[in-house]
Parts: sequence; structure tokens; C-alpha cells
Amino acid sequence: MIIEKGLEVIGAFLKEAFIEELLSQDHNATGEHIKSIKYNVTTSSGGFELSFTSNNIIVSKALNNGTKAGRYVPIKALMEWVEAKGIATGDKEVKSIAYAIRQKIFKEGTPTRGSSAKGNKKNWIDIVIKDNKAKINDKLAFIVGDSVNVALSVLAKEINSVK
Repeated sequence: MIIEKGLEVIGAFLKEAFIEELLSQDHNATGEHIKSIKYNVTTSSGGFELSFTSNNIIVSKALNNGTKAGRYVPIKALMEWVEAKGIATGDKEVKSIAYAIRQKIFKEGTPTRGSSAKGNKKNWIDIVIKDNKAKINDKLAFIVGDSVNVALSVLAKEINSVK
């Protein structure tokens, strides 16, 4: 129970850190991806598992890893992105810009050169884990320590009640 609650705390902490990193990389056109990030703590045969999901794993992977050149992005998705970012209005202009972006992505992959004045546009998952490894380890050590203390306390009570 203590470990499960502790993992809930770590899940909430990491979710916020993931969102902060996505925002710092300017990955928030519509807000849908960020809103969809969830964490879940489950019991398994080996103990507990902390997992994360979003409404579109393909988007999560593409934002983390980028995409290779030579692939066409669905034009509808790009048109929605162009409108959400406020880059253009009107069907003809939106479509024209979306096709130009699609061609650039096909040639360069993502992120494209010059796509961010802020620098990094990849590895949002890796960055959060790396930057917070010490905090995660501290939280895990505290959780495990508390669990051991509770187990020892229960054991001591049981031994004392046997007298």
C-alpha cells in the first residue's frame, strides 16, 4: 500500500515534469496531447508498475524521437496543426502551407532545421528522466524505507503479542 501510494506521487511528479518539458520544447499546438498524458500504478506478479500513456502513442514517439526523412506526414494532421498554431487561415492558405511543411518534413525529417528558436525539440521523455534521476531515486528510497519500517513495526507488534 505504501509503495503503491509512493508510486502515485512519483507518477504525478513525472507527469508534471513531462508537461513542462513538452511546453519548453513548444509542443503544444492544440493542448490535446498534453491533456491526454496519464499515469497508472498497477499491481503485477513482480510487484508494482508505473506506466504512462497518451491519446496518441505515435505522436508521443515522434515528439521524443523525431521522424526520419522520406516519409509523408498526413496532410490533414498538418492542416489541423497549421490552423491550431495560427500560422494561416482559410482553406486554401492552410492547405498550401501544410503541403509546404509536409515537403520539408519529407526532405529533412523532424524536427526540421530552424523549427525552434528554443533549441531542442526532441527527447522530452529522456530529458525528464535524466534530469530527475536523483529526485526519483530519493523518492524511491524513501518509499522503500517507509515500507521496511512499516513491515518491521508490524513484525515487532506481532512478536510482542505472542508472549
